[in-house]
Amino acid sequence: MPVINSPKRLLKMTRMNQATLFHAAGIPIPHTIFLSQEYEIPLGVKYPCWLKRSDACAQTAGDVRFIEHREALTEALNDFRQRSVPEALLCEHEEGDLIKFYGVADTSFFYYTYPTRPGSFSKFGLEAINGAPNDYLFNPNHLKQMADRAAQLCGIPVYGGDCVVKADGSFSFIDFNDWPSFSACSEEAATFIASLLETIILRNKE
Repeated sequence: MPVINSPKRLLKMTRMNQATLFHAAGIPIPHTIFLSQEYEIPLGVKYPCWLKRSDACAQTAGDVRFIEHREALTEALNDFRQRSVPEALLCEHEEGDLIKFYGVADTSFFYYTYPTRPGSFSKFGLEAINGAPNDYLFNPNHLKQMADRAAQLCGIPVYGGDCVVKADGSFSFIDFNDWPSFSACSEEAATFIASLLETIILRNKE
């Protein structure tokens, strides 16, 4: 039976493993520091930054935190310890336009939107930190190429994520995950997902 977004690959794709793969492959991500469960604050942390649990995607609002100073980081790390979160990442905060994207690798489908525009949905409200978009110019084709490359590395051809587009048009991936909601483009995405499935079935018959 054909499988899209293999569970085995997903279990291996912690935030830390993703960050390591993306950095090695030249996929742009913010400067990232790995923290083991001892959670000692490393030297040279630049504020503001983001603290994220690394072993899984965010389960609660407290699993991803915007950190503005050392005291806030100490408090957040204490919470991680108490909840036995096994590992975490500290990620540099990127200034720019926040973009949410959806894609199906090896197809032409790619959709992006600005979640901080009025009327947009936010799961935990963290998107608002980047503020209203400035509509910085960037190359959507390049973003699609990098996102497809990330999907291939992770083994999740049906994907979604978030990136920050900077004033000079460059961008950094800040989140990448499988089976997003496709809430803004579900009908169009479904067509391409079905096409990908057909391709996989035909390939397996050869």
